[in-house]
Amino acid sequence: MTEPGRNDPCLCGSGKKYKKCCLGKYSAQAQKTGQSVQELYSTQREKMPVLLNYDGDPAIFCKAYFTALNKDSITAVLNGNKDIEFDKDTKRWDWLAPGTNRMGGNTIIGTIYLEKDLLVFETNSIKRAEKFRKFAEKSLNNYVSYVKIDAKDISAVPELSEAERKKSEAEQMKLMSDPEIQKVLQQKMDDYYFKSWIRQKIPALGHITPIEAAKTGEGRKLLNTLINDIESNQNTNKTANFKVDMLKLRKILKLK
Repeated sequence: MTEPGRNDPCLCGSGKKYKKCCLGKYSAQAQKTGQSVQELYSTQREKMPVLLNYDGDPAIFCKAYFTALNKDSITAVLNGNKDIEFDKDTKRWDWLAPGTNRMGGNTIIGTIYLEKDLLVFETNSIKRAEKFRKFAEKSLNNYVSYVKIDAKDISAVPELSEAERKKSEAEQMKLMSDPEIQKVLQQKMDDYYFKSWIRQKIPALGHITPIEAAKTGEGRKLLNTLINDIESNQNTNKTANFKVDMLKLRKILKLK
């Protein structure tokens, strides 16, 4: 894992650029412990919560491949399954788990499509890919032949070539566009700021926590400035998919 660039967002969550926040802190810590900055960031990364889907499985972009032996029969079986819906716009089938999301609606646990001589199932966990494999072996047994399951942990991609990087980015965008994953990520972000961040020592606050800073007049000034910076960064980043409710954060910290 490479060190963030000087102008990249700092990992501490302050919303500031790395060079204006924790650059000196991590360099000093690296000298003290004998670790490289990259190793320190790897340790930080290992402490981050694992992204899970609604089933509690690690979110990993997966594709299950089958040789399509009889496309007409495959289509008939898929169209006849009550938990599988055909999308006329995308020409793909959605495999549903009825009534499983937090609002009581259906969760799309994967997408099925025919591509040349293959039947492909895309999903966001290995467990779901294996579940479809068992379904295919039972319901599509005479019409498909299993080939393989490709699984890629997007967060653990090593150094890539330009072509591989673009492919990886496309896969990540596809995973991140999943409504289920978006809800989980928003919840993760809310939990981080409302529960964890407020208890972390922040360099921009003089290495005290936001909760501690909120107890003094000077601390409250620094805290308001920091939160305003984070809010400003959110508002200027038009491509951000997730935003923290700063009004709620201020209420938690009892800031006016």
